[in-house]
Amino acid sequence: MDVDILVREAPDPSSVVSPTPGHRARPLGLVLVGLLAFVLARVALDRSLTPELAPRDEVAAKLAWLAADAGPADVLVVGSSTIHRGFVPEVFDAELAAGGRPVRSLNVGVRALHGLETAWFLDQVAELRPAGVRWVIVAPEALSFRLADPDRTRRVRRWHDARRSAFLFTMMLEPGRELDERRRAVAKHYEPIAARLVGHGDGSRAIEERVSPGRGRRHEGMGARGDGYAPIPGTTPGQRERRRLFLADLDGYRADVATMAADPDPSLPPLRASEAAYLADLERSIRAIGAEPIFTTTPRSDPARRESLYLRAAARAGSIRLIELDRPDLYPEVYAIESRFDPGHTNDRGARELTRVLAERFLALIVADAERPR
Repeated sequence: MDVDILVREAPDPSSVVSPTPGHRARPLGLVLVGLLAFVLARVALDRSLTPELAPRDEVAAKLAWLAADAGPADVLVVGSSTIHRGFVPEVFDAELAAGGRPVRSLNVGVRALHGLETAWFLDQVAELRPAGVRWVIVAPEALSFRLADPDRTRRVRRWHDARRSAFLFTMMLEPGRELDERRRAVAKHYEPIAARLVGHGDGSRAIEERVSPGRGRRHEGMGARGDGYAPIPGTTPGQRERRRLFLADLDGYRADVATMAADPDPSLPPLRASEAAYLADLERSIRAIGAEPIFTTTPRSDPARRESLYLRAAARAGSIRLIELDRPDLYPEVYAIESRFDPGHTNDRGARELTRVLAERFLALIVADAERPR
């Protein structure tokens, strides 16, 4: 049987029309246009949702409280759990009134508030335009690549906006950082940056949560008096374990405090460019509120003072005004075991003593300001 075999001849190369550069670029251009449109839509959505309409979590609840329920205040005190658990507005206001400078203060501390999240948070407070705020006292954490616990994923993603993400990349490329540190930073932050960019997880349920925050709902983070102060209840397994470990190593705690008391003026490393820019950014946000920025340290039992050395360096350079509270040589009652829940946090007794000290230092500062020639 004969079989016909069809042979397809290769085309003459001279007859093949190569795509022009315009033809090759068109699919890529369409992809970029589509991506740009998506990003712009995300930005428009973010801007259309005011901070109080953010997802239900402690940060969002605090912003909703400031927007709707907190009432006017002269002084906002912002920081992580050491502020949330350690600043008592009732005591602060009484001390200032006794000193002839009556004010109303609010505790705007939030547990596990990351350093860069503090900058994002203050930007949201500024957008709320709270009336009457004259001072913001802020206790920022050390600037680092560390992230909060995994159960705060939505919080972490939210503050990885364009401004904070760009700042993180600047930090990663900063001279003097080890390659391994840069790799770890990328590994920690690429997911929230990417998720924030594409809106991963922001489905209809998340948007519904954003627009249905339940204004006026009492939240544990606002405290029994509704002024933002909430002492550590010591009821969760994590809190009980921290308390147990603290009581099991009181000798170690005493040794750390004694080391700090013996070295009240530690040597300071040079202030990194990223740290100076971060503090300037915090000041910018606070002034956008219409308030005067005052920085403070918190009374952790850390001989290395890892959270406060950069604040001291900035204060020594004259960049910020700083109230130092991590001084067991000056404030031993704050560091007394009877005043502590654990090495990093005061109990209610310690919080009241800490607040009294802060009020005393704050009063001296504003009196000096008032007496200074204009």
